Amino acid sequence: MSAPDGGPAFPVMGFPGDANYTLPTEGMSLRDVFAIGPMSDVELETLKEAFSARFPGEPASIAKIRYFRADTMLETRAKWYDENRAPTPVQEPVVIPAQPGEDMQ
Repeated sequence: MSAPDGGPAFPVMGFPGDANYTLPTEGMSLRDVFAIGPMSDVELETLKEAFSARFPGEPASIAKIRYFRADTMLETRAKWYDENRAPTPVQEPVVIPAQPGEDMQ
């Protein structure tokens, strides 16, 4: 069940040599944040059924269910981003015609 972790959830930026500087890859990942989020009993039971259907025979622990939910959220997030990303417009060069009396360069 390995999946991309979504990158750092709370990246800390700064300048190298600064006392508060850390690399943006350090710390908790977005996958971890999704996994530790609150979960109702109804959601837990629904996820337990979905986990068992996707991984038959695999024991469904709370941790596995939480990371299953996090992976599903990251997959859905990536899918939504791909479907809703606005295409980059191709800009045509703008040609401004010369005004009468101006030199053409």
